Amino acid sequence: MRHTNSPLDATFNLLNSHRPDPNNIVKIEVETYRIAVSLTGEFKADNEDQAKFSLPYCMAVAILFGKVSLQQFKPDVLSDPAVRALAKKIVVTESSQATQRFPKRQASVTITLNNGQKYTDSVSDSCDIADYDLIEKKFFDAAQAIDLNASESVIYYIKTMDQYAGITPLINYLRLM
Repeated sequence: MRHTNSPLDATFNLLNSHRPDPNNIVKIEVETYRIAVSLTGEFKADNEDQAKFSLPYCMAVAILFGKVSLQQFKPDVLSDPAVRALAKKIVVTESSQATQRFPKRQASVTITLNNGQKYTDSVSDSCDIADYDLIEKKFFDAAQAIDLNASESVIYYIKTMDQYAGITPLINYLRLM
């Protein structure tokens, strides 16, 4: 969900620079644009679809697991008490400045610890353009139930598709999956 990306970018920046202990977090404040608040601002995680559209859920799993991938939307994570407790500490509000800048997807995240210390990071627009290595990793994560050789063949074809006259080989690989 593209409306969660900027707050997640800011969250990952904070995790990389400060490494806050999730057990010491008392509050997380997110300020972002109106559409992001209305579509993703509430904590909902009764199922995978709700969780993917819940910024508090996505941020909680990012902090606890260091990533947001398909694994974090499985039933055992959706019901994880630590995820649910942390997500409930996340407050998402509208920033009029971020709303004015839309379609740029601005966000600011402030993490407050139990000792009063605060860490803040702001992102002026999401950097949600994935590089090939990240796309390949996500593909393999999503294709875990598929034969590894078939998955590798698909990746190889995509990387070399400019050498082929059409996409028939790719379609054939995908049919095998």
